[in-house]
Amino acid sequence: MHRYVLIFLVALATLALCAGPLAAQENFWTVVYTDSSTEGGSSGSALLNGYGQIIGQLTGGNASCDAPLDDPAYYDLYGMFAKSWDVGLDQYLGSGKSAGTLGATIPDALASAPAPILTPGLALHLPAQAAHTLTLDAQTVAQAREKFADLARQNDKRQMTGVHLEAPAVDADRWERLTDASGATSWRLAVHAPAAATLRLRFTRLNIGPDDLVVVYAAPAAATGLPVQPSPTATAAAFWGPLTVGDTVFVEVVTAAKTPPDVVFDRLSYGLTHPALAAAAGKEGS
Repeated sequence: MHRYVLIFLVALATLALCAGPLAAQENFWTVVYTDSSTEGGSSGSALLNGYGQIIGQLTGGNASCDAPLDDPAYYDLYGMFAKSWDVGLDQYLGSGKSAGTLGATIPDALASAPAPILTPGLALHLPAQAAHTLTLDAQTVAQAREKFADLARQNDKRQMTGVHLEAPAVDADRWERLTDASGATSWRLAVHAPAAATLRLRFTRLNIGPDDLVVVYAAPAAATGLPVQPSPTATAAAFWGPLTVGDTVFVEVVTAAKTPPDVVFDRLSYGLTHPALAAAAGKEGS
């Protein structure tokens, strides 16, 4: 008689919605690990919430036990369990019941996308204005692409990461004041990085009021803004905001304040590929 011991590794992480112009991007959780990680062969493993409920399944990514922790350049994508449930998984596990019928059991509220966050900029569908857009110069973009290619040659896993660059300085005049039809107000600016596939900003200061909200999004027609807030487990003042897909990221501060906000970001992650869009993103091939 033989005894077998199964060892389960639980990796702690922060997660956020992966957003972008493609609807498919809204079907994934972006996970950055804060304690341990995943390795090749982990595809299909579960993403759990604080109640031990499954909210996603590993689809792809570049995270590994050799990669730095709490670094947004190394992350995994987990397909939302609620989405998988609604497109067929319920036929195998739910006896034909819908996710809505099962309520908080399978899936729970955390397994589904949160209620959309609408801002004056999103309500108005206003495109980026040149006077309120920070644009990376051609030399910076060329250097980023060269560095990305060099890193990719050194390590195949780097094919799915971004290059960290210094963000352009923000002047108060760069913020644009917006007011929607309901009277809600905000301040907004855009960061444009030509030819980028993904963008992510590192924030160093969010000096806002208790009722104010900071969000980012990839396009003025996006379905929702993604909230910018530090992880509860963060130990440093600086933190990385949500990942957006495309070469432009909007930063909008919903506030009644009549002066430009005291919101500062100092770095951006310039990505040239994205795991959810790359055929080679599967963990089995990483």
